[in-house]
Amino acid sequence: MDHPLVKLAGEISWDKIEAEFSGLFSEQGRPSVAIRKIAGMLLLKDMFKESDESVIERWIENAYWQYFTGEAFSDRTALPFILIIIQYYGSYTRSYRLYEH
Repeated sequence: MDHPLVKLAGEISWDKIEAEFSGLFSEQGRPSVAIRKIAGMLLLKDMFKESDESVIERWIENAYWQYFTGEAFSDRTALPFILIIIQYYGSYTRSYRLYEH
């Protein structure tokens, strides 16, 4: 695919991001939303200057955004949890630039 987000997704070291953030998640309780999905949504929010709510709305409607976050198909069951995570961790990512290699 020749879409810019598909190209960017291939250039990002998702494994490195997962290794960096995996320590922030507990092994107990409810299984976490995938780190790539969280990081991808935060990147999309920052790159396209979206609000917490609008990034979710655009993600639902845009297959390229879903692909960028690692989705093979639309999984809407995790969206409420993603919104909470984006709101909570958004301030953290402003000081840690995920897309700088």
